[in-house]
Amino acid sequence: MIAIFSLSFQRQVFSALSQISKHSVDLAEMVVEAEIFPAVLTCLKDPDEYVKKNVATLIREIAKHTPEVQCNNDYETMNFVSISPLD
Repeated sequence: MIAIFSLSFQRQVFSALSQISKHSVDLAEMVVEAEIFPAVLTCLKDPDEYVKKNVATLIREIAKHTPEVQCNNDYETMNFVSISPLD
């Protein structure tokens, strides 16, 4: 679905989502709950280097907020998992 949009639009969308995701865990969770995965992961194969860079930045910003991201085997859903400190 993302592939039907213009290159410029894809770049801007992924950049905006990464900017939103970096501010807090709640915002990062909202981005994940929007069910952007696995479509985002397939965009890592995009021939445009800026699309790939913005997708990688988005994934990095989401991953920064949690020590572990749990997803099921077919990548249809991704859920944040809270990790308790070691005793």
